[in-house]
Amino acid sequence: MSDVSARNTTESGTGNTFQSLGTRARNCSGFRWLPGMLTVRGIRVVHACDGQGLVHGVSDDPYSDQDMWPLPHDAIPDLRDPCTLGGLLWLVREAEQDSELFSFRCSAGPHHGWGIESCGYYLVSGRRFETEAEALVSALEDAAEVVGWGEG
Repeated sequence: MSDVSARNTTESGTGNTFQSLGTRARNCSGFRWLPGMLTVRGIRVVHACDGQGLVHGVSDDPYSDQDMWPLPHDAIPDLRDPCTLGGLLWLVREAEQDSELFSFRCSAGPHHGWGIESCGYYLVSGRRFETEAEALVSALEDAAEVVGWGEG
């Protein structure tokens, strides 16, 4: 999918694009690149070091033996990709210090939509979201505020 079509793919009813959600996720203090994550440009992270995503690449320098390259600093995670969503779920669990946290979709009554829950309590103030990606990004943003991430 081209960058233009990625920008134009919107979530139903919210007006947010997956690219804007990816940017919100990347800007969270709890975000880091994990192996398996995909960028909106279709680049798959194969290794991560200190939160920096590394990818296989080819150098223009014929004498270079480097085969791993850092992602550009402005790379945006593709939240339509299942591996990237799984990585984001892991980051939310890490931020909340709760390995039992999970995302779920409720289709009953007035509470339909995606949410985040653990051991009977709801994260993100019990709100529901149109997509799993939006629920996870909101939970990561809220976790940063609650634990004071980014304060320095």
